[in-house]
Amino acid sequence: MGSELLLEKRRESDVDAAAQALRQSAARLQCVLELAAEYYWEQDLQCRFTAVCKPLSATDKTDVDHYTGKTFWELQEFSCQASSQWSTYKKLFKAREMIRNLVVSQQDEAGGLRYYSISGKPVYDGLQVFRGYAGVVQDVTAARVNEDHAASLELAALGVSHIGVNGRFLHVNRKFCEI
Repeated sequence: MGSELLLEKRRESDVDAAAQALRQSAARLQCVLELAAEYYWEQDLQCRFTAVCKPLSATDKTDVDHYTGKTFWELQEFSCQASSQWSTYKKLFKAREMIRNLVVSQQDEAGGLRYYSISGKPVYDGLQVFRGYAGVVQDVTAARVNEDHAASLELAALGVSHIGVNGRFLHVNRKFCEI
């Protein structure tokens, strides 16, 4: 009887340790997601959203339930720079290949454009049967605005430089270098 009780206590201890390790792992994953992405998403075999999660620390008012059951291209608020991007995404999905940095835009409440980078990978179950995709969305608006700003500086007829608060050149165009 004593050895059975000891075995039961050991099993409970092992279960408690496994549960604690699982909670710690989930907390680490949540931390990584909050640092790496604005949203985490999952899609089914037909490329429809089955889950969209934003980090607990998110302050935006996006209703993530709105996406459930829809595909990226069915969502009217998102648009690609070229319609060929959606067809490329569909081809990658059908081929079950990784999707990296598909950039889409969305008009924000103030009327400006926000840019998002979509990345995802195929998901397989324990029997290696394809179940859909999982991925992340990152807000790349600041980087996109900087790229557009740098491109417009290159087109300027005059020499232009952009100097940071520390006095260092952040960007100069070709005309500036010719001076």
